[in-house]
Amino acid sequence: MAHPVTASSTSSLVLIENLQVVTEQLAAASTTGEVLLSILVSLRETLADASGTLLLLGPSGEHLEVGHVRGEEAGRQSVWTGGPLNHADPAGDALLRREALYFGRHAELFQTYPELASRMNLTAPSGTVPGACAALPLVLEGRAIGTLMVDFQEPRSFAPEEKGFLRTLAALCAVALGRMRLGEELEARVAARTAELEAQSRSLQEERTALDAFVAYQEAVGDERDVQALAWQAIEVLRASLPHVSAAYYELDGQLWKAQAWSGDLPDEVTQQIRAGVPLDAPDFAEAARTRAAVFADGWNAEANSLPSTAQYGAVALVPLLTGDKLHSLLAVGTTQAHTWSERERAIVRAVTRGLALTLERSAAMRALDRTQHYLKVAAENAPILLFATDAQGVFTLSEGRLLEQLGLRPGQAVGQSATALFAREPDLREGRRLAQALAGQVAHDLTHFESSGVSLESWFIPVKDSSGAVTEVVGVSLDVTERLETQRRIERANAELRRSNEELEQFAYVASHDLQEPLRTITSFSQLLITRYSGQLDPRAEVYVRQISEGTGRMAQLLQDLLAFARVTSGAGALVEVDMNTVLAQVVQDLHAQIERTGANVSIAALPRVRGDASQLRQVFQNLIGNALKFRSLQRPSVIQVEAVPDGAHVCFSVRDNGIGIESEFFGRIFTIFQRLHGREEYEGNGIGLSITRKIAERHGGDVWLDSTPGVGSTFFLTLPAVNDL
Repeated sequence: MAHPVTASSTSSLVLIENLQVVTEQLAAASTTGEVLLSILVSLRETLADASGTLLLLGPSGEHLEVGHVRGEEAGRQSVWTGGPLNHADPAGDALLRREALYFGRHAELFQTYPELASRMNLTAPSGTVPGACAALPLVLEGRAIGTLMVDFQEPRSFAPEEKGFLRTLAALCAVALGRMRLGEELEARVAARTAELEAQSRSLQEERTALDAFVAYQEAVGDERDVQALAWQAIEVLRASLPHVSAAYYELDGQLWKAQAWSGDLPDEVTQQIRAGVPLDAPDFAEAARTRAAVFADGWNAEANSLPSTAQYGAVALVPLLTGDKLHSLLAVGTTQAHTWSERERAIVRAVTRGLALTLERSAAMRALDRTQHYLKVAAENAPILLFATDAQGVFTLSEGRLLEQLGLRPGQAVGQSATALFAREPDLREGRRLAQALAGQVAHDLTHFESSGVSLESWFIPVKDSSGAVTEVVGVSLDVTERLETQRRIERANAELRRSNEELEQFAYVASHDLQEPLRTITSFSQLLITRYSGQLDPRAEVYVRQISEGTGRMAQLLQDLLAFARVTSGAGALVEVDMNTVLAQVVQDLHAQIERTGANVSIAALPRVRGDASQLRQVFQNLIGNALKFRSLQRPSVIQVEAVPDGAHVCFSVRDNGIGIESEFFGRIFTIFQRLHGREEYEGNGIGLSITRKIAERHGGDVWLDSTPGVGSTFFLTLPAVNDL
C-alpha cells in the first residue's frame, strides 16, 4: 500500500527565523558533532520527522566516510554508511554533480539507483529505509567537503521554500565544517612548524656543541705535529666534552689494528688487549675501514670484535681517519652508561675526529713541505741552480742557490731589489722581457748570457695566480748551461767538419770510380785482343790467365758502376716532391716484367698513398726490393710478392713481403752494409750493394728500412717515407 505524501506546511517566516538561529549556533560550534547537532535541531524544528547523516570526504578524496548520525529516536541507525565516491548512490552523485537531489518516495530513489535497493535490503534493519530523502552536497569555494543526507520516515513532497531551506542549511554546514577544517589545518601546521623549529633548535645546539668541541681541539693542538700527541689531545678533548666515554687511537700494524694512545680510565686488561691488536676482519673495525665512514655500534658485541675485555661498553663508535683519500688510522670511543648513542654524542665524536683528521692531514702536509724545502735547500746549495721569486712588481722576494756566487751575488742579496735594476748592466736582462711575460700570466723560458761573469743560464719563469686569475708573484729556476752550450758548439763544429769530410769522400768515390773506368776499359780491350788475335796460339795456361784477366776486369767494372750508383744517392739527388707511389710501382713492375715472366712470380700491389720524395730514387728502392724477392725465391713453391702501405704518424710504412728462402736473424744488419754478400757468386749474381743503396735513400728521405724474416718461409722488408701532409 502506498504511503500518503506529507505536504509541506512550514511558512517562509519560520524558515528564515530557524536559519538565523542555526547560523548563530554554527558560528559557536567547535566540533563536527556540534555542527551536526545544530543542523539537526534546526531540521527538527523546521521539518517534522527529519533525521540526518553527515558523510565527509576522506583524506584520499575518493571515499565518503560517516561523520555523525543524529535523529529523533535514540539508537537509530542510518542507512547511509559511506563508500567509494561515485554516481552509484545519492550521496556520491550529489557531491560529484555539485547539485542537491530530492527523492519524495523511496521508489524514486531505487529507480534512480537500482543497486541501492538490494544493498539497503541487505544492510538496513527493518523500518529504517527512508520514505523520502534529500542529498545535499557540502561544497565551500569549489572544494568538496562531504554530503548531508536528510531522511524522512514518510514520503514527502518538497516545496520550493523547503528545498531552499535545505540548500541554505547545507551551505551553512559547509562553511562551519570548512572553518573547522581550516582551524585544524592551521593547528597542524603550527604544530608541525613548532616541531620543526624545536628539531632545528636541537640540531643547532648539537652543532654548537660539536663546533665547541672542534674549536677546543684545534686550540689544544696548536702547532703540534707528532701523531701520538695529536691523538692524545683528541682523546682529552673528547673526555672533557663527554666525561662518561673512553677512547683509544689505533694504527695499522701488519694485519692488526694496534692502539697507540688511549684514555687513562681504561683498565689494565683492556689496555693490554687493545695494545696487542685487533684483527682486520673484526666486524665493526672492518666496516669502518671499508666504508671510510663512522660506525656507531649500539649494543657493542665485544666478543665478535675480538675484544672480550671491553664487554662493559654498551655502545662503541669507530671513526676512520683519512689523510687525503688514504686510510690513516681509527679512533675508537666507548661508553658504559648506555647501549645507544645520542645525536649530541654522535655530533661531538664526529667533530673531534674531524678535527683530528684535519690536523693529521695538515701535519702530513707540513712534514712533506718540510722535506720538500729541505730537498730544495740541499739542491740549491749543491747543484748548479738558482731559485728565485719576485712579487707582482718584479721585486725579488727569494734568491737562493750555488750559482749566486758565480754571478757575484751573496745569498739573499737580491731580495728587495728590482730584477731589471739589479741586472741593468747585462744586455740580456735589463729589459726584463721574460719576467714581463711571466707577470702577464704566461710561462716563459729563456737562455741568458751574463757578460760580466761569462756564465750562461737557462731559466724558467712561472706565474703564480690567485683565485681571480691575477698574477701575484713569479717563481723560477735557472740552470748553469755554460758548459753544455760550449759542448754543443763543439759538437756542431765537429758535425760541420764531418759533413764536409763526408762530402769530400763522396766526391772522391765518384771521381775515383769515374776516373778508373778509362784504364779498366784499356785493360779489358787488350785482354779481348789477346783472346781474339792469339786464340789457339797460346798455351792453355796463358789462355786461362787471359780469361781470368777478362773476368776480373768485368767484375771490377761492375763494382765501379755500383760504387758510382752509391755515390750518386747524394750527389745526384733531386728535390723531394709529392710522388704518386702507384705510378712508381707500375714503372718498377714494367722494368722487371721479363724477370717476373721468367720466374712465374705473382706480384700484387695494394693501393698506395702519395709521399714526399725523389721519384727516381724511390723507383730504384722498390726495384731493388722486388728484384731481391725475385732473385731469392724458393724453388719449392711459386713466388708470391705483396706490396702494401699503412699510415704511421708523420710517415707512411711500406712493406714488401715474399715467400722466398728467408734470412737468418743474425744477418739482418749485415745485409745493409755495402758489398756484403751472404751467398757465393756461383749461387746468386750481384755485388751486395742494392740494399746499401736502399738504406741510404731511406735515410736521405728521413725514413728507415728494416726487415723481418724466417728462413724457409719468407721475408718482409719495411720502408718508412714522409707522408704528404707532414712535410
